[in-house]
Amino acid sequence: PMIPKANAVTNGGALIMGGARRDWRISDLLSGLLHIKWGVTGKIHPVRTEIRRRTSRRPALSDHCVCSSSPCMMIRIYLFLMAASFLAFGIWSLLDPTGMAASLGVTIGGENGVYEARGIYGGVSLGAGFLALSGLIRPRMVRPALWFITTYMGGYMFARIAGLIAGDAPSSRFLTFVGFEMGCLVIAIVLLTAYRPK
Repeated sequence: PMIPKANAVTNGGALIMGGARRDWRISDLLSGLLHIKWGVTGKIHPVRTEIRRRTSRRPALSDHCVCSSSPCMMIRIYLFLMAASFLAFGIWSLLDPTGMAASLGVTIGGENGVYEARGIYGGVSLGAGFLALSGLIRPRMVRPALWFITTYMGGYMFARIAGLIAGDAPSSRFLTFVGFEMGCLVIAIVLLTAYRPK
């Protein structure tokens, strides 16, 4: 006698056979259609499993934003510029800390001055640059990168304001550098507020 066949349809992790619903968990590794044959003993015999191969693609930053054009594009540009700025400043400070400090009107003194300047200005700036670069490459690192820049620049601005209150008198050239820090802080806060991952 002919053995009747029943169609199997998966719906939300359940198997529907001949109108009857049976709970069925399919491994996440096997995605596709499971063809089965209803035997004389009433058992389910798997005939074949077709696995749909999906081309692996690294999720883009726009895939994780509600608005894929406006804030995400601004975040890309901002993180790129910050990464470039931090890396350039860090390399310069690492190779020539005395010249870097002199360009800001800062004099490095003491037997450990140059050594410390390489670590603070060079090492910290390089680390910040690589973190901003990771946010540009990996979507899950966008928020940590923006938070770091916000706290980093926020700490600078807090100290700058405290210095002005204490009576410090920086040069006009250095105030331009402070304005750059303020602009980076404001933009980071705005982008961090606008960033809404899916």
